[in-house]
Amino acid sequence: GGMESADGVNLETKNVYVSFKCPKTGIETISGIQGFSAGYDGAFVMNDMAGLKLTAKLGMGTLSGAYFLWAEGAADAIDDEEFWVLKYDHKIGDGLNIGVDLYNDSDSGADVDDYYLGLRGKVKIGDMGIESWLLFLSGTDESGASDIDRTGMVFSARATMKISGIDAACRFLYYNA
Repeated sequence: GGMESADGVNLETKNVYVSFKCPKTGIETISGIQGFSAGYDGAFVMNDMAGLKLTAKLGMGTLSGAYFLWAEGAADAIDDEEFWVLKYDHKIGDGLNIGVDLYNDSDSGADVDDYYLGLRGKVKIGDMGIESWLLFLSGTDESGASDIDRTGMVFSARATMKISGIDAACRFLYYNA
């Protein structure tokens, strides 16, 4: 295993990992081939991959950091694709959650370096809920004759409501690439 999807190198493997949780500190470590979702309704990253993830509870919040090796080229060359994650989630009372994320997708073999900044929020009032997120991309592709600036944005807002015992939802999704 080891590539993105975790089954492209030598053996069909999906999730094989070791997890440690320290009860005194609240820190959890997961190392190995594991499922990872950045959230964002699968618009960005949702896959199995090899890596290391650390999570720590900080009062009403949770801080997570991760490193994943998506692809490894020749052993004697710098041509790896690495994915770095830093996430913070904060619960404000019973009905409000917010989060901010920073991602780096760096492919040294293809000379691509992308940074993503994500903002998330979720509120629930009675039977009604609103969930929204905004994801920005800023990066460069230096693999060709001239550098290419890679910028974009994705926005989503979803409202849910229970009407006569039936779950109803409506979503707005905007892509700008």
